[in-house]
Amino acid sequence: MAALDLQLAVASDGTASAVSGKAMVHGTVTCDQPASVSLTGAVFQVVKKELVRGTFGALVNCTPGTAVEWTASATPNGTTPFGKGDAEVSTQATAYYNEYGDSVTVDDTSIVTLSKS
Repeated sequence: MAALDLQLAVASDGTASAVSGKAMVHGTVTCDQPASVSLTGAVFQVVKKELVRGTFGALVNCTPGTAVEWTASATPNGTTPFGKGDAEVSTQATAYYNEYGDSVTVDDTSIVTLSKS
């Protein structure tokens, strides 16, 4: 039984909505077998000396040999919105593949530069 090869990439750019205060992040997943991939994570950013954080989730179907794009938005937990500048994005991708009834998880922590949208 061959384990699923799952790879996660988080793009170095994202956006912070001037209207909603949400942070939009994106990236790709690749795999060597068809799989459903659940992405979860959190965005952390210091804005005016206050730590702003928000969680996100996304679901994509991974096709072997293709980098599948994903996008997710994180809503800030408090009243301070995400802003322009660097943020730390912690992402976990879990792929479920039916052929073996198993799953594989990979983690990534990246610095993402948010621009105002």
